Amino acid sequence: GDTVMVWPGTYREAVFVEGKSITIQSADDAAVVMAPPNDYAFTFQFAESSRSVLRNFVITNCGEGAIFCQSASPELTNLTIVNNQFGITAYGGSDPSITNCILWNNEFGDLEQCVARYSCLGELKPGDSNLGNISEEPLFADINNDNFHLQSEYGRYLPNSRSWTTDTQTSPCIDKGDPAM
Repeated sequence: GDTVMVWPGTYREAVFVEGKSITIQSADDAAVVMAPPNDYAFTFQFAESSRSVLRNFVITNCGEGAIFCQSASPELTNLTIVNNQFGITAYGGSDPSITNCILWNNEFGDLEQCVARYSCLGELKPGDSNLGNISEEPLFADINNDNFHLQSEYGRYLPNSRSWTTDTQTSPCIDKGDPAM
């Protein structure tokens, strides 16, 4: 039942939740997690339920993939999963709750044996749009320099300089999340 708040920064980690009912989330601006070359950033494989929550992270440049679920059904919310070998894989009866996420430019696919709701996916499968999903370029601020903030004509915060900037276009992901959240 604990909450682990992760300070903004870049972490090269492989996190194994090991059946814990725990919330892991960024404390402020989304922390960036990269996995070692032959691993996943986050692994849920000990019957984790919706009481295991992963929220508000950027997961990028992972060798195997971003998230692996085996016989687990965690809650995955407000995640940006981009530039990985694979996005989220779910096996052995896993049913992760995936909401308000961006899965983009993952080499071998975004979702394996699981579905997302109110998310931006690199490729929509039949029925995905009925779940509130879109498949439009997310318009990251600067994908070439790993800045995965979303562009906005109305303004976005620059945490490093503690200032605001405006862009010439607005990401289609803004205000597309689950209206019940």
